[in-house]
Amino acid sequence: MGSEFKEKSRSTVPTQNTGKKYTLIAPGKIPLAIFHVSDSGPKVLMRDFGGLPNTDLDEFTMDAHLQQMALGYISALGMGHAYEEGCFDLPVSGTSEYRTLLMCFKLLNPGAKDRRLMIGYYQFAFMIPRALAKLLPSPAAFEMTVISLIKSMLRSSENLTPEIVAEVKERVLNSVLTHLRKKEVERVIDEIL
Repeated sequence: MGSEFKEKSRSTVPTQNTGKKYTLIAPGKIPLAIFHVSDSGPKVLMRDFGGLPNTDLDEFTMDAHLQQMALGYISALGMGHAYEEGCFDLPVSGTSEYRTLLMCFKLLNPGAKDRRLMIGYYQFAFMIPRALAKLLPSPAAFEMTVISLIKSMLRSSENLTPEIVAEVKERVLNSVLTHLRKKEVERVIDEIL
């Protein structure tokens, strides 16, 4: 159901005590699943991970779990054909170790058999470790920037290839990570070190 995306960069922050840079997160290490409304209903289009570390959600149970998430998230935010665009912080059912940073957007979908789906509805579901999610501001702080970035890079569903999605993922996460609450990040890192 998906391909491995390539990790290209890391977000680093200096610590207060040592000034040494500490790697906070590698965008390639944040799991991503892509959901969309297909001719037969909500579907998991692709994913770049097996299971979620430190949870009971392994690669064998993840397919069914992601399908349930796609159904729930699309039903809640698609609301018929309203197709709400934006970023949302939602729970990952089955674990308290992760939060879903859900990015919802519309794209041209020239391959749709149903004319109503010629403008397709897609959701990027980033599985963010809870410790990192606590350091992010409300998704409203960055949603317009990242939704515009996603739509400008993809333009149409035909560009949802593993290579292009990997690029989009890296750019989006790097954009989101610029919004980390820096003082809180430094405090947490200094506590760890």
